[in-house]
Amino acid sequence: MLMNRYSITGFCLIVLVICYQFLPTPGPGPVSTAPSVVFTSLNGTEIAMDSLRGKPVIVNFWSTSCRVCLEEMPALFALYERFRPQGLEIIGITMPYDPPSRVIQMSKHRGIPYPVVVDLMGKHAAAFGQVAVTPTTFVFAPDGTVAAYHFGKIHPDELQTLITSLLNVDKKTG
Repeated sequence: MLMNRYSITGFCLIVLVICYQFLPTPGPGPVSTAPSVVFTSLNGTEIAMDSLRGKPVIVNFWSTSCRVCLEEMPALFALYERFRPQGLEIIGITMPYDPPSRVIQMSKHRGIPYPVVVDLMGKHAAAFGQVAVTPTTFVFAPDGTVAAYHFGKIHPDELQTLITSLLNVDKKTG
C-alpha cells in the first residue's frame, strides 16, 4: 500500500512525539557560584574548588571526541601560560563517556599544562548544573561567583579581557 504525503507527515509527527518523550530532561541549569567539589587530577593531585577562592578559575568541560574542544585548547593553553603567574587556574574536566586511557593519552600528546580530571561518574558535571554539552566553560571570579558561562568554542580575546579584569579586581581588593 502506498502512503500519500499526509500519511507520511502524520507518521513522522508520531515518531517525533514518541522520540521527544525519551530525550533527556534538561538539568537545573548552570551554577551561579563555584560548587564545593574536590577534583582528582590525572596525576592523583586533589584540588578542592574552595581552595581556589581568591583566584580567577576557568573550568572547562571537554571531550576527547569533541572537535571544537580540541580546537579551543591552544587558546586555553596560551591563557594559562600567560596568566598562571598572576594566579589564574584552569581545570579541564572530561565527560563520563570518555575512556580514561584515551584522556591520559590525549593529555600527554597535547601537553595539557593545567590539571585534567576524568569525571567517570558524572558527579562534577552534575555539580556544575548537569553539564551535558561540550565544550562548556565556566569562569569564576576570585569570590567564587560565575563571571562567565559559555557553551561552544570560547572567544579567546573576550576570555583574555575577562581574565585581565578579574586579575585587576583581585589586585585592587587584595
